Amino acid sequence: MSFASAYHSKNFSPKNRIVIEDSPNGIAAAKNAGCFCIALTKTRSVTELNKADLIVPAAELEHAINQIILKSHLS
Repeated sequence: MSFASAYHSKNFSPKNRIVIEDSPNGIAAAKNAGCFCIALTKTRSVTELNKADLIVPAAELEHAINQIILKSHLS
């Protein structure tokens, strides 16, 4: 099932779509589905993951998610 199909079947609005990926193909799929994409730098370089909306080291993922949640509540 694609990201778009999964989100559509659950009736998520576009502003609530967040995908966490670590590969260029996964990032492309997430972006094509209209999702906000967080890329993790585990095994790939920042250059390879540059199509993501946000790139973070895997160790900093929790902090990044908290910042996104805080920002969405302030908007």
